[in-house]
Amino acid sequence: MFNFFKNYNLSIIKRKLLIIYLLNVTDIFFTLILVNSGYFYEGNTLMAVILNTPILAILCKTLIPATLIVFVYNRMKKATLNQLIYSNKIIVACILFYSFINLLHLIWLIMLKLYIK
Repeated sequence: MFNFFKNYNLSIIKRKLLIIYLLNVTDIFFTLILVNSGYFYEGNTLMAVILNTPILAILCKTLIPATLIVFVYNRMKKATLNQLIYSNKIIVACILFYSFINLLHLIWLIMLKLYIK
């Protein structure tokens, strides 16, 4: 697993970008469930406005990141070795950040089910 994070091969980076995308998608669904419960609120003021329309929120959190990830990946095809190494560090940081956010959402969902009836 550690080698996966250290590896800056373009095909591995592509997988990491897919992981970021999937974590992003799960984030919006977890967020919608938690916010709609009435016990949680969105801390990001920009997303809080968008969450008022769930379809818009889902579209924003799926289409915009997908477009950006495709753009970044296509740019990375021309990257130098040093650029790939540096980019890999940023991508791994994003994976860790989004994993933490998703873990918190899961904990809050469990707490919601256990303590609120």
